[in-house]
Amino acid sequence: MTQRFELRNKERGVKIRLSGEFIRLGRAEDNSIIVNDASVSRYHLNLYIKEGALIVEDAGSKTGFFVNGVAQRNPVSLRNGDLLKVGTQNYSVFIAEVEKEASPNKDIPRPDLEPDTGASKAQKKRRLLLAGVAAVFIAIFAMPGEEAAPPQVQDLVLNAEAIEHTLDSSTNMAAKLRHKSRGEIESEGKFNEGLREYNNGNYVRAINRFEEALTQNPSMEEASDYLQFSQARLKIQITNFMQDGQRSFAVLQFARSKAQFMNVLSILSEQIPGYWQQVAQRTMNAGENDRKPAQEENLLDIPCNKTREESVCKLAVELIKQARQALGEEDTLR
Repeated sequence: MTQRFELRNKERGVKIRLSGEFIRLGRAEDNSIIVNDASVSRYHLNLYIKEGALIVEDAGSKTGFFVNGVAQRNPVSLRNGDLLKVGTQNYSVFIAEVEKEASPNKDIPRPDLEPDTGASKAQKKRRLLLAGVAAVFIAIFAMPGEEAAPPQVQDLVLNAEAIEHTLDSSTNMAAKLRHKSRGEIESEGKFNEGLREYNNGNYVRAINRFEEALTQNPSMEEASDYLQFSQARLKIQITNFMQDGQRSFAVLQFARSKAQFMNVLSILSEQIPGYWQQVAQRTMNAGENDRKPAQEENLLDIPCNKTREESVCKLAVELIKQARQALGEEDTLR
């Protein structure tokens, strides 16, 4: 007996059979499995088949992966029925034991066939015909432009995009045309906006968009996941600025220290609806030579109690004031 491994995406009707010892998944065209989704990194996952086990590891992606709802960064051995989440894509792991010397025809998918319960010869013939058409259809779309006889189905490593195209042309069309509510459509728009901000490192804006998406559609799991990702990355971003600012202050590099704390206030100002726009407008109204000082003054007036990081905000304001007082002595102290 040998093992057969598959990844199945029920939402898209995608079934990906894995073969070979190493399979790479991501958006880039040189991956073994290509997933055309902005939430998936160019090189997202590495999959290994070793000694009858299927092992998955992160390939340097931005968001890692989830197994049964738990975030992972280290290699994980997958078991039958495990749920693997990559970006916004959900795959169930299917592992089956098959005869090592099985006939290739036994592995050809036979969609919608039920066990033989004494069906008429005409019904059996129709079912066999459907199975043959499905197998040819998959082979044609999986190997475009190939003149030679295609390899056996069980030896193929199909990319997700090819399989999606195949299913969109047949059984998946009804699901594709499913009517979506106004809330679902609007939430998808907000989610896509949030994903762009997330990829550009604008985590406060991303958080706002994902929260709006969840307001429109509270059951949108990907928006909930990316909201958590954004909150975690925002915390890291603010912490890095604060730590660098404090280190710079300690060695009397007051200009750098002030700049880092200003970065913190700039981020936090976006948590207050309309406040950053006010700062930008006031800054533009100042003379060309006075814009930078005007921006600093406007940011120092930030109402910290309206941000989500009140204590950090107040500390940044206080340290900026101390750095400004010391700046006149900076050259002498060095």
